[in-house]
Amino acid sequence: MQKVDIEDIDLDTCGLSDLSKFFDDVQLERLGREVRFIERSTSRISAWMFLQLNTCLASSGPWGSLTDMTDSLFEEFGVQMTKQSLDERFNCYAVKFMRNCFEQVFERIGASWAEPKVATCAFDRVILRDATSFQLPAQLAGFYEGNAGDTTGSVIKIQQEYDLLTGRVLRLDLRNGKENDTQWLNLRGLPVAGNDLHLMDLGYYKLGHLRHIAQQGGYFLSRYKVGTSLFSKDLLLFEVVGAS
Repeated sequence: MQKVDIEDIDLDTCGLSDLSKFFDDVQLERLGREVRFIERSTSRISAWMFLQLNTCLASSGPWGSLTDMTDSLFEEFGVQMTKQSLDERFNCYAVKFMRNCFEQVFERIGASWAEPKVATCAFDRVILRDATSFQLPAQLAGFYEGNAGDTTGSVIKIQQEYDLLTGRVLRLDLRNGKENDTQWLNLRGLPVAGNDLHLMDLGYYKLGHLRHIAQQGGYFLSRYKVGTSLFSKDLLLFEVVGAS
């Protein structure tokens, strides 16, 4: 990845010229082949075109149609594709390609913020764990199921772990919206190294997970649920949270 001065980039109005500061054609083509998004040298749409098509050229946002995209391909790059041919390019390899692009940009931006903090921090890593959810069209309910009260019945949840000290994305996981945060940790595990600090909200709160962090020599910072009993080191009851 190219060296970028993040201060020169307005993240609120990032466009093609800014995107090109993170990638060039050769890098993207190499990445596209590594994840098998580009397999033939005769492919009409390049990795660079596909990235732009789904970011800076996506003027209609998430509601853009295949017609809009094929029109953009022709207007910007002189490439003619049928809607069916373009639709076929949106597959698991395309998802992996876009995910890799996101991680590289995110890490580059995060590293620019993190550099001054590394030398002064008492912890080896400061791991921020959080999730966000988005509603999807009803047609995707078979892939990403939502809860009963969701309008379309389809919700995707993005689980992410991120080291605040280095800007590195540790885990990025796409899950169905019905799965809660504790279930995700149960399924995916909780990697811990000594002298890590884990930051997480109540969605991940589970005494077994906190005990695991402490036993591995790590630390955690979390709110606690109503009804949790806190004790001092001499086992005296300190507080019962939520007690009247």
